[in-house]
Order: sequence, then C-alpha cells, then structure tokens
Amino acid sequence: MSIKARVLSLLGGAAAALFAGFVMPAALAHAGSVSNGPYETCDGAVCLVMGDVNPATWTYSGFRPYFTDWKGDQAYNVEVLGAGGTTTDAGSYDIKVEDYWSQFMSSSSYQYGAFTPSADGAGLDLGGFGDLTGTTIYRTTYGDFTQLTINDAATGANYWIVSTPSYVNIQVSMDGASQDYIQYAGDSSPTFLWNSLYDSSFVPVPDYLIPADPWAGLDFDPSEYLNSAVAGL
Repeated sequence: MSIKARVLSLLGGAAAALFAGFVMPAALAHAGSVSNGPYETCDGAVCLVMGDVNPATWTYSGFRPYFTDWKGDQAYNVEVLGAGGTTTDAGSYDIKVEDYWSQFMSSSSYQYGAFTPSADGAGLDLGGFGDLTGTTIYRTTYGDFTQLTINDAATGANYWIVSTPSYVNIQVSMDGASQDYIQYAGDSSPTFLWNSLYDSSFVPVPDYLIPADPWAGLDFDPSEYLNSAVAGL
C-alpha cells in the first residue's frame, strides 16, 4: 500500500480541548459500538492486533453530528505468523489512544506504553515491533491535507509527512542530521531536497507502526441525524 494511502490523518489538541469542554464524558457502552475487526497493521509475518475493548478504559465526549472524541487505554497484541499458518501471541503493548472527528478535521494520537512479553514469544524475532515503548504518533487531516508525525523511540528517528493530492513530502531527522524528499503525483520515485544523514540512505516511513482502531475515522452515519432534521422541516 502506498504511503499516501497509509497516511490518513496529528492531534488537533487545541480544537479537541475547546469542544470537549462543552460536554460530559460518557461510558463507552452508552456512546457507541465497535464495528467488526480485526484491526491490525503488519510488517511481514508480524502484526500489531487490537485486543478486546474494555469499556472501563474508554470514554466518549461529543455532540453528534458535529464532533466526537474517543479516549482510551487499549491493549494491542503482537502476533507472529509461523510455518504452517500457526500464530503465536508474543506479548502486548498498552497504547493510549485518542480519536477526534469534526466536520472540519479529524485527528488521532497513539502513545506506546511498556511491552509485556508472553512466555510463548521468547526468542521470536519481532522486527520493528520489538521495541516500541515510548513511541508516539500524531496524525491529522483537514480536507485533502494530511499531516503525520512519528517519534520512533527504538531508532531515534523522527518523521514528519505532509500529504496532498498533488504531492507527498517526507522529512526524517536522526542524531542531529536530516533528509527531506518529495514525490509528486505521477512520479515513479521521490526527489531529494536535501540529505545530511550519515549513510545517505533512503529511510522509508515505518507506517506499520500506526495502530488500527475503529474510531480513527467517522464512527457514525451523519444521515441518522441529518435526515431526521430535514424531515422535520
């Protein structure tokens, strides 16, 4: 899948705080339901899979159909696909999640907590999923404009990606050096604007680090509210 397709949406903290102040949080069980999963992102044979939702760890604030704000502590399992199609649960991360949506913008943030290994996962190669404690991800979308930042605690790399229908621009910084490259729609390869990284290599965006969750997009059908309003006119 292309970077543009994966890059969806940075936390609109100011907007979320402003609107959330007008409503009281409601228990998850009374605010909505989780659509069918599974919600997972994979890198080869290793996948980050959203675990069961615990209503006690999620809260909802919103005033539909104008905005919604979901916050929760969610367990994500690291699963490894082995020979013969067997899957091993290698452990789990507790990830703090916030998903905000309004008619003007949407945003998500993810903060990786500590990894809790399982007995069955000892000795397994987890690749990039093996050391994500402290990694933070923020993404936001305004119409066709998308911005994503990733602070990868394992590698020390910081990514800043801007995506529009016309181009995708990616800046990577690490150990005091950086590189920036842009790829325009229709181009088969990116164009480097500068590169001071010590090995002068192309650093791909680790988009598999972005957890999948059911509230990262719109979690309700506006027509449920707007149709009834129109019918009453």
